[in-house]
Amino acid sequence: MIPASPSALQAVPDPETARLEAVRGLDLLDTPPEAGFDLISELAARLFQLPVVLITLVEQDRVWCKSRFGLQFEPAGDLPGMRPATGLDEGPCLVADAQADPRTRDHRQVTGAPGLRFLIAIPLCTREHHAVGALVGMDLVPRNWTGEQTAQFALLARLAVEHMELRRGARRALVLQQGLEELRVQLGQTAARDALTGSWNFNAVMVLLQQAHARSRRDGCAFAVMVLEVDGFEGLAPKFSSAAAGQILAEVGSRLRATLRGGDAIGRVGEARFLCVLESFGIDAARLVAERCRAAVARLPVSFEHLTPHHTMVSVSVGLVLMDPAAACEPGAIVEHAEHLLDQSRADGGNRVSAAIMAPSA
Repeated sequence: MIPASPSALQAVPDPETARLEAVRGLDLLDTPPEAGFDLISELAARLFQLPVVLITLVEQDRVWCKSRFGLQFEPAGDLPGMRPATGLDEGPCLVADAQADPRTRDHRQVTGAPGLRFLIAIPLCTREHHAVGALVGMDLVPRNWTGEQTAQFALLARLAVEHMELRRGARRALVLQQGLEELRVQLGQTAARDALTGSWNFNAVMVLLQQAHARSRRDGCAFAVMVLEVDGFEGLAPKFSSAAAGQILAEVGSRLRATLRGGDAIGRVGEARFLCVLESFGIDAARLVAERCRAAVARLPVSFEHLTPHHTMVSVSVGLVLMDPAAACEPGAIVEHAEHLLDQSRADGGNRVSAAIMAPSA
Protein backbone atom coordinates (compact mmCIF):
# COMPACT_ATOMS: atom_id res chain seq x y z
CA MET A 1 0.00 0.00 0.00
CA ILE A 2 1.44 3.38 -1.06
CA PRO A 3 0.31 6.46 0.89
CA ALA A 4 -0.70 9.56 -1.02
CA SER A 5 2.03 12.08 -1.63
CA PRO A 6 2.18 15.16 0.63
CA SER A 7 0.86 17.32 -2.21
CA ALA A 8 -2.30 15.20 -2.28
CA LEU A 9 -2.93 15.95 1.39
CA GLN A 10 -2.66 19.72 1.19
CA ALA A 11 -5.42 22.07 2.29
CA VAL A 12 -8.69 22.32 0.36
CA PRO A 13 -8.97 25.15 -2.22
CA ASP A 14 -8.92 28.81 -1.19
CA PRO A 15 -12.07 30.13 0.56
CA GLU A 16 -13.55 31.87 -2.49
CA THR A 17 -13.12 28.78 -4.68
CA ALA A 18 -14.72 26.64 -1.98
CA ARG A 19 -17.55 29.17 -1.63
CA LEU A 20 -18.26 29.12 -5.37
CA GLU A 21 -18.29 25.32 -5.32
CA ALA A 22 -20.82 25.47 -2.47
CA VAL A 23 -23.04 27.86 -4.46
CA ARG A 24 -23.03 25.59 -7.50
CA GLY A 25 -23.45 22.49 -5.36
CA LEU A 26 -26.85 23.75 -4.22
CA ASP A 27 -28.23 23.15 -7.73
CA LEU A 28 -30.28 26.35 -7.46
CA LEU A 29 -28.72 28.68 -10.02
CA ASP A 30 -31.02 29.50 -12.94
CA THR A 31 -33.86 27.34 -11.59
CA PRO A 32 -37.53 28.45 -11.67
CA PRO A 33 -39.20 30.07 -8.63
CA GLU A 34 -40.09 27.67 -5.82
CA ALA A 35 -42.88 28.07 -3.30
CA GLY A 36 -40.66 27.37 -0.27
CA PHE A 37 -38.31 30.27 -0.97
CA ASP A 38 -41.11 32.59 -2.10
CA LEU A 39 -42.94 32.00 1.19
CA ILE A 40 -39.83 33.04 3.15
CA SER A 41 -39.37 36.27 1.16
CA GLU A 42 -43.07 37.13 1.47
CA LEU A 43 -43.03 36.41 5.20
CA ALA A 44 -40.01 38.71 5.65
CA ALA A 45 -41.70 41.49 3.64
CA ARG A 46 -44.92 41.30 5.63
CA LEU A 47 -43.31 40.96 9.07
CA PHE A 48 -40.98 43.93 8.56
CA GLN A 49 -43.18 45.93 6.16
CA LEU A 50 -40.51 45.96 3.48
CA PRO A 51 -41.49 46.72 -0.12
CA VAL A 52 -38.63 44.59 -1.49
CA VAL A 53 -37.22 41.28 -0.19
CA LEU A 54 -34.76 39.12 -2.13
CA ILE A 55 -33.15 35.73 -1.63
CA THR A 56 -29.94 35.89 -3.66
CA LEU A 57 -27.09 33.63 -4.67
CA VAL A 58 -23.71 35.25 -5.31
CA GLU A 59 -21.73 33.66 -8.12
CA GLN A 60 -18.32 34.78 -9.32
CA ASP A 61 -19.57 37.53 -11.62
CA ARG A 62 -23.22 38.02 -10.80
CA VAL A 63 -25.92 38.23 -8.15
CA TRP A 64 -28.85 35.99 -9.03
CA CYS A 65 -32.23 36.17 -7.30
CA LYS A 66 -33.79 32.84 -6.39
CA SER A 67 -36.79 34.60 -4.89
CA ARG A 68 -38.09 38.17 -4.88
CA PHE A 69 -41.14 39.78 -3.33
CA GLY A 70 -42.48 43.26 -3.95
CA LEU A 71 -41.12 45.86 -6.36
CA GLN A 72 -39.63 44.28 -9.47
CA PHE A 73 -36.18 45.59 -10.43
CA GLU A 74 -32.70 44.14 -10.84
CA PRO A 75 -30.60 44.92 -7.76
CA ALA A 76 -27.07 46.09 -8.52
CA GLY A 77 -24.37 43.63 -7.59
CA ASP A 78 -22.16 46.38 -6.18
CA LEU A 79 -24.59 47.36 -3.44
CA PRO A 80 -23.24 46.71 0.09
CA GLY A 81 -23.75 43.10 1.15
CA MET A 82 -24.16 41.90 -2.46
CA ARG A 83 -20.67 42.22 -3.98
CA PRO A 84 -19.93 39.15 -6.16
CA ALA A 85 -16.33 40.16 -6.83
CA THR A 86 -15.24 39.74 -3.20
CA GLY A 87 -17.90 37.41 -1.81
CA LEU A 88 -20.14 38.40 1.08
CA ASP A 89 -19.38 40.17 4.31
CA GLU A 90 -19.31 37.83 7.28
CA GLY A 91 -21.94 39.71 9.27
CA PRO A 92 -25.15 41.64 8.58
CA CYS A 93 -24.91 44.70 6.35
CA LEU A 94 -27.20 47.56 7.40
CA VAL A 95 -27.70 50.85 5.54
CA ALA A 96 -30.23 52.89 7.53
CA ASP A 97 -30.23 55.88 5.14
CA ALA A 98 -28.61 55.30 1.77
CA GLN A 99 -28.45 59.03 0.97
CA ALA A 100 -26.42 59.70 4.13
CA ASP A 101 -24.27 56.55 4.13
CA PRO A 102 -20.91 57.12 2.32
CA ARG A 103 -21.05 53.56 0.94
CA THR A 104 -24.24 54.24 -1.01
CA ARG A 105 -25.01 57.96 -1.30
CA ASP A 106 -23.57 58.20 -4.83
CA HIS A 107 -24.88 54.83 -6.00
CA ARG A 108 -26.96 54.91 -9.19
CA GLN A 109 -29.85 52.99 -7.58
CA VAL A 110 -29.92 55.54 -4.77
CA THR A 111 -29.58 58.74 -6.83
CA GLY A 112 -31.74 57.31 -9.63
CA ALA A 113 -34.42 54.64 -10.00
CA PRO A 114 -35.68 52.97 -7.91
CA GLY A 115 -34.45 55.47 -5.29
CA LEU A 116 -33.27 53.11 -2.56
CA ARG A 117 -32.97 54.57 0.93
CA PHE A 118 -32.66 51.49 3.18
CA LEU A 119 -30.94 48.09 2.90
CA ILE A 120 -30.44 45.13 5.24
CA ALA A 121 -28.52 42.06 4.00
CA ILE A 122 -27.89 38.89 6.02
CA PRO A 123 -25.42 36.38 4.48
CA LEU A 124 -26.80 32.91 3.87
CA CYS A 125 -24.11 30.70 5.45
CA THR A 126 -24.14 26.94 4.96
CA ARG A 127 -23.17 24.41 7.61
CA GLU A 128 -19.67 24.45 6.13
CA HIS A 129 -19.57 28.25 6.75
CA HIS A 130 -19.74 29.24 3.08
CA ALA A 131 -21.69 32.47 2.40
CA VAL A 132 -23.62 31.45 -0.71
CA GLY A 133 -25.97 34.40 -0.95
CA ALA A 134 -28.03 36.79 1.14
CA LEU A 135 -31.49 37.55 2.44
CA VAL A 136 -31.93 41.20 1.44
CA GLY A 137 -34.57 43.72 2.48
CA MET A 138 -34.93 47.15 0.85
CA ASP A 139 -37.10 50.22 1.30
CA LEU A 140 -37.57 53.54 -0.48
CA VAL A 141 -37.54 55.47 2.80
CA PRO A 142 -34.97 55.53 5.64
CA ARG A 143 -35.59 53.12 8.51
CA ASN A 144 -34.79 53.14 12.22
CA TRP A 145 -33.75 49.49 12.32
CA THR A 146 -33.01 47.92 15.70
CA GLY A 147 -30.63 45.17 16.74
CA GLU A 148 -33.64 43.01 17.63
CA GLN A 149 -35.03 43.41 14.10
CA THR A 150 -31.64 42.36 12.69
CA ALA A 151 -31.68 39.25 14.89
CA GLN A 152 -35.22 38.39 13.76
CA PHE A 153 -34.34 38.97 10.09
CA ALA A 154 -31.31 36.68 10.58
CA LEU A 155 -33.64 33.90 11.75
CA LEU A 156 -35.45 34.08 8.42
CA ALA A 157 -32.07 33.93 6.67
CA ARG A 158 -31.28 30.79 8.66
CA LEU A 159 -34.65 29.35 7.58
CA ALA A 160 -33.74 30.00 3.94
CA VAL A 161 -30.41 28.18 4.41
CA GLU A 162 -32.13 25.21 6.07
CA HIS A 163 -34.52 25.01 3.14
CA MET A 164 -31.56 25.02 0.74
CA GLU A 165 -29.82 22.25 2.70
CA LEU A 166 -32.96 20.11 2.92
CA ARG A 167 -33.65 20.58 -0.77
CA ARG A 168 -30.09 19.57 -1.68
CA GLY A 169 -30.20 16.57 0.65
CA ALA A 170 -33.51 15.38 -0.80
CA ARG A 171 -32.25 15.66 -4.36
CA ARG A 172 -29.05 13.78 -3.59
CA ALA A 173 -30.89 11.14 -1.59
CA LEU A 174 -33.03 10.55 -4.67
CA VAL A 175 -29.91 10.19 -6.83
CA LEU A 176 -28.40 7.77 -4.30
CA GLN A 177 -31.60 5.76 -4.19
CA GLN A 178 -31.66 5.58 -7.98
CA GLY A 179 -28.06 4.36 -7.90
CA LEU A 180 -28.97 1.65 -5.42
CA GLU A 181 -31.87 0.57 -7.59
CA GLU A 182 -29.56 0.37 -10.60
CA LEU A 183 -27.16 -1.76 -8.59
CA ARG A 184 -29.94 -4.13 -7.56
CA VAL A 185 -30.91 -4.54 -11.21
CA GLN A 186 -27.31 -5.16 -12.29
CA LEU A 187 -26.26 -7.60 -9.60
CA GLY A 188 -29.44 -8.90 -8.03
CA GLN A 189 -30.35 -8.14 -4.42
CA THR A 190 -29.32 -11.52 -3.00
CA ALA A 191 -26.08 -11.85 -4.95
CA ALA A 192 -24.93 -8.35 -3.89
CA ARG A 193 -25.26 -8.94 -0.14
CA ASP A 194 -22.75 -10.44 2.27
CA ALA A 195 -24.62 -13.38 3.81
CA LEU A 196 -22.97 -13.07 7.22
CA THR A 197 -23.33 -9.33 7.95
CA GLY A 198 -26.14 -8.21 5.63
CA SER A 199 -23.86 -5.49 4.21
CA TRP A 200 -22.99 -5.19 0.53
CA ASN A 201 -20.38 -7.66 -0.60
CA PHE A 202 -17.01 -6.63 -2.06
CA ASN A 203 -18.12 -6.39 -5.70
CA ALA A 204 -21.28 -4.45 -4.87
CA VAL A 205 -19.65 -1.85 -2.63
CA MET A 206 -16.90 -1.28 -5.20
CA VAL A 207 -19.57 -0.58 -7.83
CA LEU A 208 -21.15 1.92 -5.43
CA LEU A 209 -17.75 3.53 -4.85
CA GLN A 210 -17.21 3.91 -8.59
CA GLN A 211 -20.67 5.49 -8.95
CA ALA A 212 -19.97 7.93 -6.10
CA HIS A 213 -16.63 8.83 -7.67
CA ALA A 214 -18.32 9.52 -11.01
CA ARG A 215 -21.00 11.70 -9.35
CA SER A 216 -18.32 13.61 -7.47
CA ARG A 217 -16.43 14.40 -10.66
CA ARG A 218 -19.63 15.34 -12.49
CA ASP A 219 -21.28 17.46 -9.77
CA GLY A 220 -18.18 18.82 -8.01
CA CYS A 221 -19.20 17.41 -4.61
CA ALA A 222 -16.79 15.94 -2.09
CA PHE A 223 -17.26 12.42 -0.76
CA ALA A 224 -15.51 10.29 1.83
CA VAL A 225 -14.27 6.70 1.96
CA MET A 226 -14.00 5.00 5.34
CA VAL A 227 -12.30 1.65 5.95
CA LEU A 228 -12.95 -0.03 9.32
CA GLU A 229 -11.54 -3.25 10.79
CA VAL A 230 -12.33 -5.11 13.99
CA ASP A 231 -9.34 -4.70 16.30
CA GLY A 232 -7.48 -7.91 17.07
CA PHE A 233 -10.01 -10.14 15.33
CA GLU A 234 -7.31 -12.63 14.48
CA GLY A 235 -6.82 -13.02 18.25
CA LEU A 236 -10.53 -13.09 19.04
CA ALA A 237 -11.45 -15.79 16.56
CA PRO A 238 -9.50 -18.66 18.25
CA LYS A 239 -11.30 -17.96 21.55
CA PHE A 240 -14.73 -18.64 20.10
CA SER A 241 -16.46 -21.08 17.80
CA SER A 242 -16.82 -20.09 14.15
CA ALA A 243 -20.48 -19.33 14.86
CA ALA A 244 -19.56 -16.93 17.68
CA ALA A 245 -16.89 -15.24 15.57
CA GLY A 246 -19.48 -14.79 12.86
CA GLN A 247 -21.87 -13.35 15.43
CA ILE A 248 -19.26 -10.72 16.32
CA LEU A 249 -18.96 -9.66 12.68
CA ALA A 250 -22.73 -9.64 12.20
CA GLU A 251 -23.20 -7.44 15.28
CA VAL A 252 -20.47 -5.03 14.14
CA GLY A 253 -22.10 -4.77 10.70
CA SER A 254 -25.50 -4.16 12.28
CA ARG A 255 -24.19 -1.37 14.52
CA LEU A 256 -22.42 0.32 11.61
CA ARG A 257 -25.51 0.23 9.38
CA ALA A 258 -27.65 1.64 12.21
CA THR A 259 -25.22 4.56 12.61
CA LEU A 260 -24.93 5.53 8.94
CA ARG A 261 -27.49 7.45 6.86
CA GLY A 262 -29.87 5.47 4.69
CA GLY A 263 -28.11 6.50 1.47
CA ASP A 264 -24.58 5.67 2.67
CA ALA A 265 -23.07 2.44 1.35
CA ILE A 266 -21.30 -0.10 3.55
CA GLY A 267 -19.80 -3.39 2.43
CA ARG A 268 -17.68 -6.17 3.91
CA VAL A 269 -14.41 -6.28 1.98
CA GLY A 270 -12.33 -8.66 4.13
CA GLU A 271 -12.69 -11.14 6.98
CA ALA A 272 -13.23 -8.40 9.55
CA ARG A 273 -12.95 -5.32 7.33
CA PHE A 274 -15.71 -2.98 6.12
CA LEU A 275 -15.71 -0.15 3.58
CA CYS A 276 -18.15 2.78 3.68
CA VAL A 277 -18.88 5.41 1.04
CA LEU A 278 -20.18 8.71 2.45
CA GLU A 279 -21.44 11.27 -0.06
CA SER A 280 -21.95 15.05 0.34
CA PHE A 281 -19.73 15.39 3.43
CA GLY A 282 -17.14 17.91 4.53
CA ILE A 283 -14.13 16.63 6.48
CA ASP A 284 -15.53 17.66 9.87
CA ALA A 285 -18.89 16.01 9.24
CA ALA A 286 -17.24 12.86 7.85
CA ARG A 287 -14.92 12.65 10.86
CA LEU A 288 -17.96 12.97 13.16
CA VAL A 289 -19.66 10.06 11.37
CA ALA A 290 -16.47 8.00 11.66
CA GLU A 291 -16.25 8.71 15.40
CA ARG A 292 -19.91 7.77 15.83
CA CYS A 293 -19.31 4.46 14.04
CA ARG A 294 -16.26 3.74 16.21
CA ALA A 295 -18.22 4.58 19.39
CA ALA A 296 -21.26 2.52 18.32
CA VAL A 297 -19.12 -0.60 18.06
CA ALA A 298 -17.16 -0.04 21.28
CA ARG A 299 -20.05 1.15 23.47
CA LEU A 300 -21.63 -2.23 24.34
CA PRO A 301 -20.31 -5.82 24.53
CA VAL A 302 -21.30 -8.50 22.05
CA SER A 303 -23.26 -11.14 23.99
CA PHE A 304 -23.47 -14.90 23.36
CA GLU A 305 -25.92 -17.53 24.53
CA HIS A 306 -24.68 -20.89 25.83
CA LEU A 307 -21.05 -19.86 25.55
CA THR A 308 -18.25 -19.06 28.00
CA PRO A 309 -17.36 -16.23 28.15
CA HIS A 310 -20.89 -14.89 27.72
CA HIS A 311 -19.80 -11.62 26.13
CA THR A 312 -16.80 -9.76 24.78
CA MET A 313 -15.94 -6.15 24.10
CA VAL A 314 -15.14 -5.25 20.51
CA SER A 315 -13.66 -2.14 18.88
CA VAL A 316 -12.75 -0.99 15.39
CA SER A 317 -9.95 1.08 13.92
CA VAL A 318 -10.86 3.52 11.15
CA GLY A 319 -9.10 5.09 8.19
CA LEU A 320 -11.01 8.01 6.65
CA VAL A 321 -10.27 9.89 3.41
CA LEU A 322 -12.19 12.93 2.20
CA MET A 323 -11.94 13.12 -1.57
CA ASP A 324 -11.81 16.59 -3.15
CA PRO A 325 -13.69 16.29 -6.48
CA ALA A 326 -10.91 18.20 -8.25
CA ALA A 327 -8.24 15.68 -7.22
CA ALA A 328 -7.24 13.31 -10.01
CA CYS A 329 -7.43 10.09 -7.95
CA GLU A 330 -9.07 6.86 -9.02
CA PRO A 331 -11.23 4.82 -6.59
CA GLY A 332 -8.50 2.24 -6.04
CA ALA A 333 -6.00 4.89 -4.93
CA ILE A 334 -8.56 6.37 -2.54
CA VAL A 335 -9.15 2.97 -0.93
CA GLU A 336 -5.40 2.37 -0.66
CA HIS A 337 -4.91 5.61 1.21
CA ALA A 338 -7.85 4.86 3.53
CA GLU A 339 -6.22 1.49 4.25
CA HIS A 340 -2.93 3.26 4.98
CA LEU A 341 -4.74 5.46 7.51
CA LEU A 342 -6.41 2.36 8.98
CA ASP A 343 -2.97 0.82 9.52
CA GLN A 344 -1.94 4.05 11.25
CA SER A 345 -4.95 3.81 13.60
CA ARG A 346 -4.08 0.21 14.42
CA ALA A 347 -0.43 1.08 15.03
CA ASP A 348 -1.53 3.82 17.43
CA GLY A 349 -3.36 1.29 19.60
CA GLY A 350 -6.65 0.76 17.80
CA ASN A 351 -10.17 2.00 18.57
CA ARG A 352 -9.41 5.33 16.92
CA VAL A 353 -9.92 7.32 13.69
CA SER A 354 -7.16 8.58 11.39
CA ALA A 355 -8.32 11.01 8.69
CA ALA A 356 -6.91 13.01 5.78
CA ILE A 357 -7.99 15.03 2.76
CA MET A 358 -6.98 14.09 -0.78
CA ALA A 359 -6.80 17.45 -2.57
CA PRO A 360 -5.50 18.43 -6.01
CA SER A 361 -1.74 18.61 -6.46
CA ALA A 362 -0.27 22.10 -6.53
